[in-house]
Amino acid sequence: MGDKYSKLLKVILSHRLITLVFTIIIFVASIRLVPLLGFSFVPSTDTGSITVSADTDSGLTLQAGGEKAKEIEERLKKYPEVTHVYTTVSSEHISIYAKLTEKQEREKSSKQIASEMREDLKGIAGIELAVKAGSLGPSEGKDVSFVIMGNDDEALQGFAMKAKQILSQDPHAKDVAINVKTGKTETKLEVDRDKVSDLGVNTSLAAATIQALFDGIDAGKFEYAGDRYNVRVSLPDNQRKSLDNLDGIYVSGSTDKNGVNEKLVPLANVTKKVLSTSYSSIHRYDRLRQIELSANVEGIAVGDFLEKYRNKLKDGLDIPKGVIVKDGGMNEAMSEGFASLVTALLMGILFMFLVMAMQFESFLDPIAIMFSLPMALIGAVLGLYIAGSEMSIMSLIGIILLMGLVAKNGILLIDFTKQRRNEGLSVKEALIEAGAVRLRPILMTTLAMIFGMIPVAIANGAGAEMRAPMGHAVIGGLITSTLLTLFIVPVVYSLLDDMKKKFRRNTKKTAYEKRDISLN
Repeated sequence: MGDKYSKLLKVILSHRLITLVFTIIIFVASIRLVPLLGFSFVPSTDTGSITVSADTDSGLTLQAGGEKAKEIEERLKKYPEVTHVYTTVSSEHISIYAKLTEKQEREKSSKQIASEMREDLKGIAGIELAVKAGSLGPSEGKDVSFVIMGNDDEALQGFAMKAKQILSQDPHAKDVAINVKTGKTETKLEVDRDKVSDLGVNTSLAAATIQALFDGIDAGKFEYAGDRYNVRVSLPDNQRKSLDNLDGIYVSGSTDKNGVNEKLVPLANVTKKVLSTSYSSIHRYDRLRQIELSANVEGIAVGDFLEKYRNKLKDGLDIPKGVIVKDGGMNEAMSEGFASLVTALLMGILFMFLVMAMQFESFLDPIAIMFSLPMALIGAVLGLYIAGSEMSIMSLIGIILLMGLVAKNGILLIDFTKQRRNEGLSVKEALIEAGAVRLRPILMTTLAMIFGMIPVAIANGAGAEMRAPMGHAVIGGLITSTLLTLFIVPVVYSLLDDMKKKFRRNTKKTAYEKRDISLN
């Protein structure tokens, strides 16, 4: 192989520009594949679990919520893949964690099962449903979310409802919801200010009276056997079960000259009952009122879906004045994570160049070696595309890892070439001999790393899909970088050497001309 490679390298060095242009075309073509990969923060994984999250209607009792939870549980237990469930119920929320059988023991993935469950549970009335296959654990966070902020509640809620409607029309969007609930029903006692003034009723005293009788008030402490107990005074339970009990409450009216109450006034005479609703919770973001629009995504990469609706919500809708739309949840973390990894990649390349420049005592020789880095990107993109993986945090980590791995091939070639040149060989002869001698260690180290990454790329086991893109990127990058580096690095090195020689000749020529002028 070394002899055949040397003969082929000799031909390549005679057609350097054609080789360089051909390689650039391959690199550009591979980069154009990147948008087809799709983008996501972390790869979709099958951890053998599904989380069902359901928001119940406002005003539903805890007992009624428990009945809804049991109904959901019964439907989930019909699936043969479900081994057990764990349920948490509150007055407004139901959370169910379903554990599945091992991945090797079932024919369907957790995402397929979750999609079937979602369709099956849609028939349950009185709940707003979200079903998600476990990724990094039993988390209820949805795939995408947008934070809508502002101070005008009416404009904020109107825009959020319009955005929710648009998202719901997309077949890729599932479990679309906003985190605003009109809340529980409450009764307000509206005070008739004219009657209160005529009858001399103190409204604050009336409010304190209602609170003491219905909610209770601490009247003191009671000590017994060394223990101290709060004494709480309130109406008996049977006298504070309905709104009609308010009619039996009397409050102090006007007083005489001595400050003595002249009469007690029925509370019903100075107030009227008004039924209304209020927010069960108020969310804020950066000190502004906030509504979160969230959804799960199926059939498309999360990053592509996010990019589509990021532009659509901001540009396609008339955003009211004072309303701001931005990424939220995992989307915000994804943007920050990608930016940090790109910075790490650039810093790694810079440090690599500086170390090689110091070791070779030259700034040109490392440039030839750095040409092996784009060759790695070609394979990384092709590896991800062939394996059907998305561009994610893990694949970017694999690409950063590649930058250090692929540079060693160029270092082996250039270092040996410089040794042979110091012994008197020409550039072309030194490069051909370096290729023949260094081919074996290059292939040995490359194959060792490729076979070492195969278990990671196969993704056999629960949650192993998360690391698989790293293996796909590393294996693909090692293959193409090794094959192309064996030809591109010698070509670039010889071209840079020609440029260096030409620069030196021009420098000497200029120096001689200046000397001749000075002598004249």
